[in-house]
Amino acid sequence: MSIRLSPDGLSFWTARVTKATVEAAADYSWEYGTESEEKFIALSRELPPEEMYRSALARCAQTAGWSGGPVNILLDTLRTVLIPTELFDPAHMPDYLAVNNITARPDEETIATRLMIGGAIGVMLCRRSIIAAADEVFGSRARFGSPFDTAAVYRTAKHRKKDAGKEFTTLCLAGRNVYITVQSIPDGELRYCEALPYSAAADILYYIHELSARFDIRKSPLYVRGEGAEKVEKILRKTFKK
Repeated sequence: MSIRLSPDGLSFWTARVTKATVEAAADYSWEYGTESEEKFIALSRELPPEEMYRSALARCAQTAGWSGGPVNILLDTLRTVLIPTELFDPAHMPDYLAVNNITARPDEETIATRLMIGGAIGVMLCRRSIIAAADEVFGSRARFGSPFDTAAVYRTAKHRKKDAGKEFTTLCLAGRNVYITVQSIPDGELRYCEALPYSAAADILYYIHELSARFDIRKSPLYVRGEGAEKVEKILRKTFKK
């Protein structure tokens, strides 16, 4: 089961585990590529923070019929920094955030998660009440991640040999944010990543236009996932035809 946690609430989904999904997930057992309906649970803000998250996570588990498998909690936040695995040092996590003008609040803890894309470590901030609630509800089965991981569902092996040397781009639409990754073909090396705010398709068009100055987006595979993906895809196709 996967849960995306945003300032508005929690959305969760389960997936049919296919061979491609297992290959993409490797030893992580992340469940992307779901065909089930994504469901949303609003936060009960009249409750104390820890009780609020505990209640919402418990409802996710009950509604989704959680059977004790891995639970992936994706933190939908722009306050995320990706560090190359070979350069990552846990002792410097606050420094990685500080360089990007990100400072932890008194109720937050710095956490790191190994991402499935491009050999990167995600460093982000999470409320202690969320960590405690996840531990109480799911125990050791819970692990934190980032919507950046959504890019991992697209295996570079599916790309044609003639695309070698090009890049493919993935947009993950999550609430009010979009997570953009550009990876090389065929090794999947991470060439670019950024989490940006968006409220309309016009924002996506602007980001893609800016990205096109650095990468040959118009002639490379581009994938869109998440909320409103179909609408954004139609707009991108119409725009790229011009």
